[in-house]
Amino acid sequence: MTIWLTRCTTNLGRALVPGFPKSNPKPVGWGRNEITLADLKSNDPTARFYPCHRGDDDHVASFYECVLATAAPPDLLINTSHTSGNNGQNLTAP
Repeated sequence: MTIWLTRCTTNLGRALVPGFPKSNPKPVGWGRNEITLADLKSNDPTARFYPCHRGDDDHVASFYECVLATAAPPDLLINTSHTSGNNGQNLTAP
């Protein structure tokens, strides 16, 4: 089983990472903070964590090319991304 985990460097995504066993299934995770990604990799060198800046279309395209070349498509996608308004305020459903 292949699990993709968004925003694994912050908030909920980061909190979920230690819950995955060091065997299988391992998540394929990504986030913007490359220091945290390096820390996650040092805790489990076989894990697959990638930098991805979702605000940059070229970076996202390059990221997906890299991930799909090295990992299987996801059986499960855990999307921990959120939506923010233009002023940086989190949007909430009514």
